[in-house]
Amino acid sequence: MKKIISVVLLLSLCLSFAINAEGNLKTYTYVDGDIEIQIQHTNFTDEELDRIVDYLLNGDDGATTYNLICTLFGHKIEAGIASITHHHVYPTYPYCEITYYYIEMCERCDYETSTIESVERIGCCTD
Repeated sequence: MKKIISVVLLLSLCLSFAINAEGNLKTYTYVDGDIEIQIQHTNFTDEELDRIVDYLLNGDDGATTYNLICTLFGHKIEAGIASITHHHVYPTYPYCEITYYYIEMCERCDYETSTIESVERIGCCTD
């Protein structure tokens, strides 16, 4: 009986931590015409969010500047999930397309990378 109670208490404790961690997620939204970018993150600064939007819209410029700390000790990576919704892409329903990205960026230098997780057509627009 004690084992059952301890397992139930442990599971409830883990569930409360999971709910608390999810509550700390913030969503940043950027809209420009038929493009909508949403970034799910925990602690990106406004400057970092602007860098991510620029990176997703314009791609990689090819130049990455590592500072001495990153060269010696490696990057201090922050990660988040981003989605880009392109509205009115297709002539037939579903009209829109959404692409999900896994974003990583270093807090100390301008290293950033994105990995496409999935692309799908969605029916968010009716006309």
